[in-house]
Amino acid sequence: MTPVRKLVEIGEDAYTLSFNFGSIRLAEAELGQPVFSVMKTDEPLSLNAVSAIWWSTLQAKHRMTREGADALVDKAGVDAVIEWVITGLGEYITDGKAKPEPEEKPGKAGSSRGKPRAK
Repeated sequence: MTPVRKLVEIGEDAYTLSFNFGSIRLAEAELGQPVFSVMKTDEPLSLNAVSAIWWSTLQAKHRMTREGADALVDKAGVDAVIEWVITGLGEYITDGKAKPEPEEKPGKAGSSRGKPRAK
């Protein structure tokens, strides 16, 4: 795993998110369980997990309480923060490389699987 930094803008302010061993360890201590086990379920990330990861990735550059980090979530929007957290963790896990797209399996002629037919 290679550390990843993401610069995000919230209003007129810029924040640096640091995805590294220390921030993930801090999130795990806050959650009381491994971050990656939280992500391996078919369920979406809980808001508590998003909050803990978000807060922990801010700490290297922007020391604040969980409540302060949560206030930033309200300012940025939950969807944006979830996207930043998931993208940052994904890049950290894959050493900054995008995950490969799953290969498309060709469908049978006349089936709805595979690539759409040209019109």
